[in-house]
Amino acid sequence: MAGHTKTYTLDFTPTGDTVFTSADKLEDNVDSLITWLNNVKKSYAYATAPTSPAPDEGQIWYESTNNWAKVYDGTNWHILGVATGGTAPASPQEGDLWYDSTNNKLFAYTGAAWDPCQFYSQASAPSSPLEGNLWFDTTNDVPAWYDGTEWFKGGTLLDPTGDGADHGWSGESALSTAGANLVFGDLCYMKSDGKLWKAYATSTTTPCIAMAAGTIAADASGRFILRGFIRDDTWAWTIGNPLYVSASTGSLTSTAPTSSGQLQQQVAAATHADRVWFNPGMYSEKVENANVRTGTYTGDGSTGTGVTGVGFTPRMLIILPHLVDAVGDFVKMDQTWADYAYGFQSRTFTASLINSLDADGFTVDDGGADAHPNKNAQVYDYICWGW
Repeated sequence: MAGHTKTYTLDFTPTGDTVFTSADKLEDNVDSLITWLNNVKKSYAYATAPTSPAPDEGQIWYESTNNWAKVYDGTNWHILGVATGGTAPASPQEGDLWYDSTNNKLFAYTGAAWDPCQFYSQASAPSSPLEGNLWFDTTNDVPAWYDGTEWFKGGTLLDPTGDGADHGWSGESALSTAGANLVFGDLCYMKSDGKLWKAYATSTTTPCIAMAAGTIAADASGRFILRGFIRDDTWAWTIGNPLYVSASTGSLTSTAPTSSGQLQQQVAAATHADRVWFNPGMYSEKVENANVRTGTYTGDGSTGTGVTGVGFTPRMLIILPHLVDAVGDFVKMDQTWADYAYGFQSRTFTASLINSLDADGFTVDDGGADAHPNKNAQVYDYICWGW
């Protein structure tokens, strides 16, 4: 029997949401072909998102209005690649990228807002920044990053203006825990509890290692400046002066501590009336003042006469008879044993001469024989040293 061929003509041009069904089959064995054609048909090219038939996960839609390709994840349409245009894409999904061709900026959608993800390079701080944004300050040639609250400048090139504002700073910092309530400018040392406490010029409250960058409550975490340029409009320094840890206020002072037992730690230098270069070192020097006092007293021939008014505890004492031709020169140091003293004439240590070196002077003895250095009615000169 001669073969018979029948030809069908179908229009495969997509129109609207029309799809092929099994009623359009050419032969019973072309169902699979129809399925394939329908899947091909689901690579849409419309102005609005396709809804009928419902898209399958992984299918692609070309949004003809903005010329963006999108892929369906089973729930939402995501932009493929980077969307380009002067306005932000409508109905974005988290992770979508958009290049703002009007302002030449790249954005990423966080799920709530378009976050600028490019590196800013401009003279003033960007408006409405988001945490993690980077900005290069072209005025001062300094990089900065935004922590969600404020811009922090850093890098190897610091801003000598201290960020150009009151309580501004440019340098290195770290987050740590405050041991007490702190305010901007407080100098801090680390206590044995690992917290930063206000530093004073004493051996137990130094060395200063940081400065509070703002108000920090006790036991709260806060930012501390480790090194850098700092500005405070209440300062009135003399440019070039060294600055020290204060003995009383826990802040900077241009007056080095001088009281005996205090520590001198230079932590900064004034670069302007209201700006400093803060660079605390671990070195400090204990103040050891040498006190010297001279005076006279008159012996009373007893075994224990106290001489007071020296003003400190002598560590070395020399006693000389006031009369030129008198003898009886003695010296005693704080290491000299008991009531012994060294006689310059006898060249030996003898007991019952100088009983003690006291808090405000010393006590002399006549040896029980009305002798030097406490001979009755004898005037003596003395010189004391303390440190």
